[in-house]
Amino acid sequence: MFNAPEIILEIPEISTLYKRNDKQAIELDEALNAFDDNTSFDQMRESGIKRWEKIFNIIPLDDDTLEERRLRVHAKSLEKAPYSRRIVKRRISNFCEEGCRVSFSDDRLSVDVKIGLKSRRMQKTVESFLEDALPLNMTYVVSVLFNQYFKFGHLKYKDVKVYKCSELRERIFE
Repeated sequence: MFNAPEIILEIPEISTLYKRNDKQAIELDEALNAFDDNTSFDQMRESGIKRWEKIFNIIPLDDDTLEERRLRVHAKSLEKAPYSRRIVKRRISNFCEEGCRVSFSDDRLSVDVKIGLKSRRMQKTVESFLEDALPLNMTYVVSVLFNQYFKFGHLKYKDVKVYKCSELRERIFE
């Protein structure tokens, strides 16, 4: 890393100092890169996620992916701000990777949230977000948006009959 004339590098003490400086410079670069990666929730490494989980008292599930943990921490960090209907919709759509449908009733006292089939593991996170974000006089229902007829309308009966009804409803088809 450090460039020095050959004649100076032949001195054992200076050569040792340059090697030690190179090692420290590499460690410093790695620490700076780790710090940069842990500043935003979207790019946070596992070490940063662990630290925020400890701060927010979040216990991750054993089979959670890093992305799910990242979203849970991000949701917890956002729960203190006041929300409008548009912001609630946007935040919930950020949690759900496949998409969601959020509808407010005409009297503005209830919210119906349907999350995509791939995002059903985030149902508890969405419920806890709504619990904190909505006023106390509003009710909410969070349910999973299962497969519907229009996804299978182009298929023939012989292609579909190999599956059970519950599989057609709950299985993720690509």
